Amino acid sequence: MNPILKKMGYSKEDKVVVVHADDVGITQSSIDAYLELLDFGTISSGSTMVPCPWFPEVAKVFRNHPQIDLGLHLTLNCEYETYRWRPVSTLDPSSGIIDENGYFKQDKHEVMKTGLPEYVATEIEAQLTVARNMGVSPTHVDSHSGTLWNPKFIDAYLDFYKKHQVLPVVFNLPGMADSLADSMKTLFNVPEEKINRFAAQGLPVVDAIAGLPVEHTYGRNDRLQLAKSILKQLPKGKLTHFAFHPMKDTPESRGLKRYSEGRIGDYEVFMQNELKDFLVNNGIQLIGYKDLMKYVSLP
Repeated sequence: MNPILKKMGYSKEDKVVVVHADDVGITQSSIDAYLELLDFGTISSGSTMVPCPWFPEVAKVFRNHPQIDLGLHLTLNCEYETYRWRPVSTLDPSSGIIDENGYFKQDKHEVMKTGLPEYVATEIEAQLTVARNMGVSPTHVDSHSGTLWNPKFIDAYLDFYKKHQVLPVVFNLPGMADSLADSMKTLFNVPEEKINRFAAQGLPVVDAIAGLPVEHTYGRNDRLQLAKSILKQLPKGKLTHFAFHPMKDTPESRGLKRYSEGRIGDYEVFMQNELKDFLVNNGIQLIGYKDLMKYVSLP
């Protein structure tokens, strides 16, 4: 059983999940979706992207509602062709994280190949500084597109807990047997010894990863059934991070012209009473990273 869940009073029979809205602030509609889903009760957490144009609106929302569970989705790439973001710390081409026009590179693989660790460390520190300067106190940090799981960058990511008293979301990949975890290990070449060292310090790690595929649309009912199927298979006595990317259906959302249908589908599925009732009837317990932090002693 996950030690942090035991501390929190859960049993080895409980299914416990952080239902996590990624990319809050990528559009105005993503902010609205996040807030509505929190209020509806089918999500428990989310993380925002400081380099995105809508981040100041996210900060305003947080200042007005400081009780919400919101982390930072630390960002090193921008995967869209015509909707671009820049770093907040540098426009130096030698950093390896920007293109010839000063925007984040689109391809996460290229960023992991060319990005210099010292610039990456400075950039994610700067994103936290901007967030705090604008009144956001993040409950946690995680990584957009998983780039910070690369061995070149992971030290700066894991150091967040002791440098800033902010919990990095850490997946216990060495102990996972599911295909999503295996694909992450291969894609990011995750240094298992560093994850083991993190866990050995008594800091919480996530046992399992789940979520809805943003790159695939499906019909609304098919997407609902897929979500229910995934959630029904959550492991007992383990902490699962369920990531998805909800947005409301607006012209701006459609204007992304990449993954829009999947993101809109995420919102529409999790705003259904059928999904809400499914969570209750199957004993699926939602917690947030703010809940976890109450049981963590950080320097």
